[in-house]
Amino acid sequence: MRTRISALVVAILVAVAGASVAAAAPAQAAYCDGAGCFGKNPEGNCTGGIVDDLLSREYKVEQKASFRITLRYSRTCRAGWMRLTVYPGIGNQGYSGSAWNPGGPSVGFAGHLAPNTWTYMIDATPGHSVCGGTHLYIDGVYKGWYDPGCVAR
Repeated sequence: MRTRISALVVAILVAVAGASVAAAAPAQAAYCDGAGCFGKNPEGNCTGGIVDDLLSREYKVEQKASFRITLRYSRTCRAGWMRLTVYPGIGNQGYSGSAWNPGGPSVGFAGHLAPNTWTYMIDATPGHSVCGGTHLYIDGVYKGWYDPGCVAR
């Protein structure tokens, strides 16, 4: 009888210890993939892994606004987005940016960590292009659309 109780106690302790170890294990990061990333914030959904800058272009407008548009791609998520980096300038600058696949819907800004702002993600699986651009306003006056182009994946 004593052997049965000892074996039962050991089994319970192993089961409890196993549950504690499983609870203490770090959770796997949840990543989206391709079209499943559409409209999701890359921050938190595709952080980590390798991110490539597909295309980057600097702009200077009227010696007042200076910024860079970068089209980005996550190898982990096979998704793309546009990042806008704004440099200090003269005047009150405003931006309205988006990213899209040609022929598909666009997404707007998702997050901001000065001086960078980025859009939600779009599908960047093979056969899809990553496009992005921004409207610029200086002191409330519209200055134009700035679009570095698209990059085919």
